[in-house]
Amino acid sequence: MRFLYTVLALVTTATLLANPAAAQVDTDSAVATTTTQAPVTSAPVVQSSATPQTTAAVTASTTPIVITTTTRGAVPTATNTVPGLPANVTLTQQQLLALQSSCSTLKSLYSAMGGPGWFVSTGWNSTDLTSCCAWSLVVCNNVGVVTQLNLASNNLQGNIAAVLSQLPGLIHLDMSSNNITGNIPDNLAGLSTLQVINFEYNYLSGNLPSSLGALPLLQNLHLRNNSFNGSIPDTWTSLATLSGLYLSNNQLSGQLPINFSKLISLKSVALDGNNFFGSIPSDIGNLTQLQTINLKGNRFTGSIPTNIGSCVFLNTINFAANMYLSGSIPDTIGNIPGLQWLDLSENQLAGSIPLQIGNLVNLQRLFLQHNLLSGSIPSQIGLLTSLQYLNINYNQLTGTFPSIIAPIRLGSCHVTPNQFQTCPSSDVLANVTSLAYQCYLDCSGTKHNGTSSAPGSLLGGNVALTNVAYAIVLTTIGMALLSRS
Repeated sequence: MRFLYTVLALVTTATLLANPAAAQVDTDSAVATTTTQAPVTSAPVVQSSATPQTTAAVTASTTPIVITTTTRGAVPTATNTVPGLPANVTLTQQQLLALQSSCSTLKSLYSAMGGPGWFVSTGWNSTDLTSCCAWSLVVCNNVGVVTQLNLASNNLQGNIAAVLSQLPGLIHLDMSSNNITGNIPDNLAGLSTLQVINFEYNYLSGNLPSSLGALPLLQNLHLRNNSFNGSIPDTWTSLATLSGLYLSNNQLSGQLPINFSKLISLKSVALDGNNFFGSIPSDIGNLTQLQTINLKGNRFTGSIPTNIGSCVFLNTINFAANMYLSGSIPDTIGNIPGLQWLDLSENQLAGSIPLQIGNLVNLQRLFLQHNLLSGSIPSQIGLLTSLQYLNINYNQLTGTFPSIIAPIRLGSCHVTPNQFQTCPSSDVLANVTSLAYQCYLDCSGTKHNGTSSAPGSLLGGNVALTNVAYAIVLTTIGMALLSRS
């Protein structure tokens, strides 16, 4: 027996001498990788039968994927054959499970919002819960996170599905121009990555959810043309990144939040077509990034804040049809060099048209009709070289109508009725480049400067047209006489 033990010891020693590495195996730290190609039909995680310490990352998919097995201590991964993602992307097991969850959420959304009737729904009927990055109207990033849903004009029905809150990486949500009803669910506030929400042109109602004020990255909020009521929540003034607020044509009311001007990133504000009342915020000049403000068709009162001239990037100001805005047009409006559209019509503005309006060399539309403006038309209007539309009728303008050349691009002009006491001379009225000619100024019964006006005033002061009419009459008479002879 001792002889046998001796022989075995000698054989073992010889083996170790022939293969020294065999004596240093550490199965806990060494990584042995086995790659196989197989269709996946099993559960997300499968224990390998070959080695108790080895696991295989597998997703529930009918599409073959490459399975990579690793020993304990390594991160399980699956190289990509996930539809809709780049071919060179590798997803971890955790990312694959998150993708499955997102695809399942989208399936629930499809069922809850009338999916079978959608105009576009390619892929949404798939049973492959890793394929939603390839579905129509869905955008994912390179690790399979759903970042955009572009469902506009797609015949969505019913309420906004609450399961949307289960898409934690969503950045852009567009469900505009559909048939959606009900309220905006509060749990959308849990989507902390949201930057754009667009629910405009639907049939949504109820109050604006104050919970949206908790979205730290929200940049654009489109809720136009619905049936929302109530006021703008005070919590929304915490939206430090908000650049676009679009609430037009709802049934909103109340005063603007006290801290409205804390929204210092605002570039565009559209509140027209509601029932807001109270004053325009006196510190609106703090919104120095503002480019467009539309408050048309509300019930705002008081005067236009003079510090609006601090909003030097404005291109559109529309305060029309509030009926109760009063005071004068602030001189500081001339400090906004890029202003293209100024509509202050249908209010109770008084005083004169400020001379500083001549600074607005980019102004294309000037609407001041139906106010209580007085004084003369400033000759500085002739400096508005970009002006295309001018409407200042139905005021109490008096004095002498300016004998100035019309802005070269002027195509539409309305200046009467007013109470002008003196009209330009007939030479000015007949000059096709004059403002009086371009505006079809009616000077009938009005005193004229210099030469008395020709009967052309019956045609709105356009003497040239009158002369043409006389020529036509004389020609007709002459032809009649010739035919008789």
